[in-house]
Amino acid sequence: MLLSKIVPSLGRVYHPLGAGGQFDDLVDEIDEYFRHGIQLSRGDIVFDVGANIGAFALHAAKRAGGGLRFYCFEPIPQVYEALERNFHTNPLLADSASHLYPVGLTALGAPDHAEFHYFKRLPCDTTQHIGEKRGEFEAFFDAKAKSVSGLMRRGLPGGLGHTLSGLVERAVSSVPRGTVTRRAFEALIGTTRLRCPLKTVDEVAQRERVERIDLLKVDVEGAELEVLQGIGPETWPRVRQVVLE
Repeated sequence: MLLSKIVPSLGRVYHPLGAGGQFDDLVDEIDEYFRHGIQLSRGDIVFDVGANIGAFALHAAKRAGGGLRFYCFEPIPQVYEALERNFHTNPLLADSASHLYPVGLTALGAPDHAEFHYFKRLPCDTTQHIGEKRGEFEAFFDAKAKSVSGLMRRGLPGGLGHTLSGLVERAVSSVPRGTVTRRAFEALIGTTRLRCPLKTVDEVAQRERVERIDLLKVDVEGAELEVLQGIGPETWPRVRQVVLE
C-alpha cells in the first residue's frame, strides 16, 4: 500500500506505508548530493542506483529544468512501486524520459540474485550487508543512550541521577545487541528477507546503447563498491560525474 504526501518543493510524492518518518529525512538529505559541484542540464543522462521512491530524480529534474533521461534501479518491490507511481504522476518528471528497473546493481561476474534485508519502517536502510547495518543501528542506539543518560544526570539529584542514568544507558545500548532484544527490534522495524535480481552498469549501458552517463548517483547501503566494480573499461570513459552516499 502506498501513501502520499505534499512536499512544498516537490508536489505530491508517494512512499510505502510505514515509511513516513524516513521519507521526510530522505527528502531533506537530497541536497547533499549537489554540494560539491555536480551540474545537470536538460538532455543529460542520469543513472540513479538505489533510486528508492525517486526523491533524487525529482530534485535532479527540478534543478535541471526537466528534460533529463533517467535510468533508475530499485530492487525492493514495495519501494519500486512508489518509484513508478512518482514517475508516472509527478509533474516535475513529466518531460523526462524514464527507464525503471526493479533490480539492484552489482560487480562484473557476480551472481545475478542476492538476498536483501528490507525494513518496512526504515526502507532507506535496506541492505545486502546486514552485519554492517546492525553496526550502524548499534552506533545509533549508543549515541541515543549517551544523550538520554546525560540529560538524566543533569536533571536528577546527585547519586540518584548517576545510578539511574547508568541503568538507562546500558538498557538503551543493549537494544540492538542482545539476541532477544535484537529480534524484537528487527521485528518492530518490519525486517523481511527478499531475494532480488541484480544487473551491472555495463550490462544496462551496453544493452540500451547508452552513449554517455552524465551523472552516476549511487546510494546502496554498503554495496557502493560492487556497483563501481560493475563498470568495465569501455563504459568508464562515458561517465562524466559520480556522486556516492
